[in-house]
Amino acid sequence: MPFDIETGRSKFEFDGESYDDITVNYLLDKMKNDKSVAVITSGTPTVAGFTKDKRDIAGKQFIDVGIAEEHAVALASGMAKTALSLFTVFTVHLYREHMTRFHRIYVLIQTLLQLLFLLRQYSV
Repeated sequence: MPFDIETGRSKFEFDGESYDDITVNYLLDKMKNDKSVAVITSGTPTVAGFTKDKRDIAGKQFIDVGIAEEHAVALASGMAKTALSLFTVFTVHLYREHMTRFHRIYVLIQTLLQLLFLLRQYSV
């Protein structure tokens, strides 16, 4: 979106309701009416409009795991298994957790290959 480089203000005028406003208002309404609804995010609370005042309204139903993406995935899995309704603000943490698993498997395989190489070399 174009902006004034000196002031940082947008050059685009918008009077309507933003996506953030629509999302946060919908979720807060759902949370108010259903205590099983929870929002999980990983260090990006304001992306979907959850400013400090909105997070205070959501209370314990808003969960920010910081940069612990793996924890977000494990938490969401456990909560879904107990029939809680979930909404993740950003799914980047799902991708990062998935890539972390692949990395751990890769490191494990490399370690095993090195061990096998050493065993073969010294067993002759």
